[in-house]
Amino acid sequence: MTSFTFGRKGHAKRFGAVSFLVAGLIGGSAVAPASAHSETVDLVVLGDSYSAGIGTGELAAKAQGCFASGPGYAEYLEERPGVALDGNFACAGATAKHAMQQAAAAYGSGALGAQTDLVTVTAGGNDVDFSAVILACATQPAAVCQTAVDNGYETARAQVLPDLQKLYGQLGAAAPDATIAAVGYPHLFSTKAGSASPLSPEAAEIFNEGVDRLNGVIEEAADRSPQAVYVDVTERFERHGIGSPAPWLNYGSADSYRDFHPTVEGYKKGYAGELKQLVGDLRR
Repeated sequence: MTSFTFGRKGHAKRFGAVSFLVAGLIGGSAVAPASAHSETVDLVVLGDSYSAGIGTGELAAKAQGCFASGPGYAEYLEERPGVALDGNFACAGATAKHAMQQAAAAYGSGALGAQTDLVTVTAGGNDVDFSAVILACATQPAAVCQTAVDNGYETARAQVLPDLQKLYGQLGAAAPDATIAAVGYPHLFSTKAGSASPLSPEAAEIFNEGVDRLNGVIEEAADRSPQAVYVDVTERFERHGIGSPAPWLNYGSADSYRDFHPTVEGYKKGYAGELKQLVGDLRR
């Protein structure tokens, strides 16, 4: 039985610090693309805090230090007719490498397998340390912000890209009929930010460009994987960044772990709103 453990260093690092203990990985390579399905879409969710529903509800440990909250996009997708959420294994603080361990846990529990139609994954933000980049962009000159973003991109190329490719191969071996949704991140900040944002408009633009570069790496990994499709959420979140009149992301929360994560609207209208089209396609 595969086990997995995440640890935290408190809420100051809002995307979480992670320690990990797991045995057993799924081997094998990806197979042919999944075909459409006509009845229930069996869904498995993997990844970081954006899949774990952080930003809404109370923080809770769901398995040996694996912290989640909600409702998140998984719960909103489950509300749709013909969607069965077979398991959400996402944890706050997870990296792309940790998502591999979540896949092993999902497979070991029986949630992930030949019956799986859709696997959603958000991963990469913790690999490039979003929280440290945000801090640099909020407190340092633009040149330092740009350097932090550039360093994050180099990490994404060297680390996130191969890890996601390996993950998608594992998922393909475990769930040969599944479509893998490689879900990207939104622009967190309005470039016309006011007092409600910790970033200046210039810093917000640099950070958001960094998000685009990370999303590009996530998309590239999906393009290299037969069963994976990239899901872009930036348009859904347009005009809803932190500092906008109607933000879909938390900032200045009483519970700081919610900050920089989607609100109810962000999960329901942003993430689930974008993913519902894919769910509909799988049911046709």
